[in-house]
Amino acid sequence: MSALPLRALAYQSTASCPLAADSIDDLLITAMARNQALSVTGVLLFDGHRFFQYLEGPHVAIDQVFGRIERDTRHERVGVLFDEAVNERYFRNWSMVCRSVDVSALHAIAAGKWKRQFPAVRDDRRAVPGLGALVDFWERAHA
Repeated sequence: MSALPLRALAYQSTASCPLAADSIDDLLITAMARNQALSVTGVLLFDGHRFFQYLEGPHVAIDQVFGRIERDTRHERVGVLFDEAVNERYFRNWSMVCRSVDVSALHAIAAGKWKRQFPAVRDDRRAVPGLGALVDFWERAHA
């Protein structure tokens, strides 16, 4: 991927109108191409009403991708949960992947504490409970 320092950003938002499955597919195809070109990886969860997305990649690339996300009219009330430097990628093989998720799972992941408790930690997954919940959910879904 990239030898540049990595940054991770997690946010949640609300769909501004009902989205059909083909709209989500179009969003995903476009995002995959752009993210791959910028060396950005991550995961998108959607419960039919709310989005949760976790992105990781070089700092400037995350700025570019998130700027586009903030301007997208398909969602509103974009709230950043986490935006910090990270030691490694957790979704290194995914330029972007979407998973439909039930409301309670999305709520539990988004409501998890997304702030680090210490400035530098070796295991971000344990130090950031929201990230741990997301990775655990993803690993169970792909087991």
